[in-house]
Amino acid sequence: MKRLSIIFAIIPLLAFSQREKVTPLNNNLKPKTELVSPGYRNFSLDGISFGSSRDEVIKVLGEPIKKRPTYYFYKDKINLLKTDKFFYFHNNLLYQVGYTFIEEHTNENLFIDDFNGIEDLLIQKYGPTTKHHKKWIDDLYKDDLSKHGFAISLGDLTIGSFWQFDNFRIAHVLSGDNYNINHVLIYQQYPNPVDSQKKSMDKL
Repeated sequence: MKRLSIIFAIIPLLAFSQREKVTPLNNNLKPKTELVSPGYRNFSLDGISFGSSRDEVIKVLGEPIKKRPTYYFYKDKINLLKTDKFFYFHNNLLYQVGYTFIEEHTNENLFIDDFNGIEDLLIQKYGPTTKHHKKWIDDLYKDDLSKHGFAISLGDLTIGSFWQFDNFRIAHVLSGDNYNINHVLIYQQYPNPVDSQKKSMDKL
């Protein structure tokens, strides 16, 4: 499933919170501190928390559209935007929730509007971002705001926002390639139990 692979492709972006201890880009955060966002500390989505079992997710949300040993797939809407929604499990316990936004636009800049609308809601709930960036691979259209959406579709521009908390982290990313734009939102338990298990196995 293409959208599923897109989510996993974005996951490495979350690793910044484990590697970097630099001055945050957000002026509301104190400089020279670890990248940990203030305020919000507990994760709950639709009344479901990390560590919930597969049966507990079904009890709250009903039967998924697609059920696999490692993930459940649902449809949902956020801020009136249609999404594919994935719940990921490790050892039968929820550790990650991912959304891919599936709205279609002929004007690529409308994808940026979608991103900004979701970003505003995230900031309202979780507070200032730990890190936010606009990464230009090719800055040909950097000075032309009307072409920023097109630049994203080419893979020339990626926009990302990240939150790091004590026990979970969030990645909100708008990226693209080959004239396609991908808008994803990922919540992940921290530390990630999959990574933790791999590190333990590497020591054996």
